[in-house]
Amino acid sequence: MGSGLGEPLLMVRRGTFTYLHQDGLGSVTAATDSRGAVVETYRYRAFGEGVVRDAQGQASSGSRLGNPVCQRSHDGQ
Repeated sequence: MGSGLGEPLLMVRRGTFTYLHQDGLGSVTAATDSRGAVVETYRYRAFGEGVVRDAQGQASSGSRLGNPVCQRSHDGQ
């Protein structure tokens, strides 16, 4: 078992494979489909608050993929 950093992450939802990509700190920053196309990106604000963007770069209220790694803050802001 490795350090966890840089290792491939796979999420399977409803038979669809999505690959999660990490930065150097281990934070998930993007999700790609089986063809390698970016389907969501993730950024983090202060205190770890997640910001989700779709493939076109539009902000989303949460992960449409059902990705539990990057969720909105508990107060919905």
